[in-house]
Amino acid sequence: MLTIACEGARALFLSHAQGELIARINGFFGFPAVRQVRIVQKPVSPPTRHPRKLPPLKGEAAKRLEGMMEGIESEALRKAVERLGTAVLQKRGRR
Repeated sequence: MLTIACEGARALFLSHAQGELIARINGFFGFPAVRQVRIVQKPVSPPTRHPRKLPPLKGEAAKRLEGMMEGIESEALRKAVERLGTAVLQKRGRR
């Protein structure tokens, strides 16, 4: 018995194509390796992890980041650079 895990509509598709799937697998091996297919509908891909919010920088690192962002007029760009800078400067401090 061959067990296949799949998500959503793929399970329905595989259940309809079971006969062809078994024939192709057995044709590849040259002998009846698979007699039956069991389809299990479940999440196959790992769940996405949401990034955690980093605490704000303190001291010299915060001053350094502020200096780097000087002159950025766009608020959206400024926030993006601040998030990136915070992540990079905090990782350097942990080493």
